[in-house]
Amino acid sequence: MLNRLAIILFFFMLFCFCAFPLFAQNDDDFADRIVAVANDDVITLTELEKAGEEYFERIKMKAPADEVEKALEMARNEVLSSLIDNMLVKQKAAELSIAVEEADIDNATKQILARNNVTIEEFRKELASANISEEQFRDNLRGQILQ
Repeated sequence: MLNRLAIILFFFMLFCFCAFPLFAQNDDDFADRIVAVANDDVITLTELEKAGEEYFERIKMKAPADEVEKALEMARNEVLSSLIDNMLVKQKAAELSIAVEEADIDNATKQILARNNVTIEEFRKELASANISEEQFRDNLRGQILQ
């Protein structure tokens, strides 16, 4: 009886391990891939693709067809390196209890507006046309100030 149960269990486990790939045939069925680890933080493929989305699109449009893949690989490496650098800076800032206050971001934004001689409304329109939310802009600016 015990041998029969062991054999049934073995075949059940074998079926599960062999059948799983049949049910998950495209990448959407799998969890996001980790492309880098910096200390205890990870960077996923989705984060990498989102961070370099516009850059990658420009490369696809401008690079010769036979060089697109190589150019995209180099661009992904550049974006990944930048993401890792930013992550390490944030980790070190947290370790040293360094924070960027909202007032710092507000002041930097005012300086940018003055330097470019634009109003806040014009600036918001520019952000919208670039498909960047004000929150994304502020987060990016926070990272720059932190560095």
